[in-house]
Amino acid sequence: NWRRVLVGTCDAGAGEACHNLGVIYEFGEGVPADVKDAGFYYELACDKGTVEGCNHLGGVLMTQASAPEAQVEARRLFQQACDGGSLGGCTRLGVMALQAQGGPMDRALAREALTTACTGGDGQGCDQLGILSLRPPKGQLPDPKAAARYFSQACSAGFEPGFQARTDGSQAA
Repeated sequence: NWRRVLVGTCDAGAGEACHNLGVIYEFGEGVPADVKDAGFYYELACDKGTVEGCNHLGGVLMTQASAPEAQVEARRLFQQACDGGSLGGCTRLGVMALQAQGGPMDRALAREALTTACTGGDGQGCDQLGILSLRPPKGQLPDPKAAARYFSQACSAGFEPGFQARTDGSQAA
């Protein structure tokens, strides 16, 4: 059966197979959804160098966000995923840095991570840069032109809140 093949491939060292098992268990594709099993396979994938495993493991940990140590570990995993080229990991890292989740607020880290994500084509990263452009630190003025560019990029990447922000001026959160 397909699951046995994936487990064997994962056990043999293929991180992508471990990641696929994580997705299967997280979303209950052909098996009952089980976030614990999903986390187990995402961790294996991450340990084997599959950056999306790190990204998704961080996401699973964020479902346990009431535990401060889970947030710290999620932020570390998103950093690892971002450093490895995961655009989603960069977006999640940027959002956590802006919201002071799992560590101190760090606007420079947030801007860097979100810029990496947006430049790579992640619409949510572009959307978050648009929001950041409209909500600058104290003493700086909002930059609606930059925000409009980022929202347009989000829209072009298929991220619907970016489209809404571009067409009606709202600020998606």
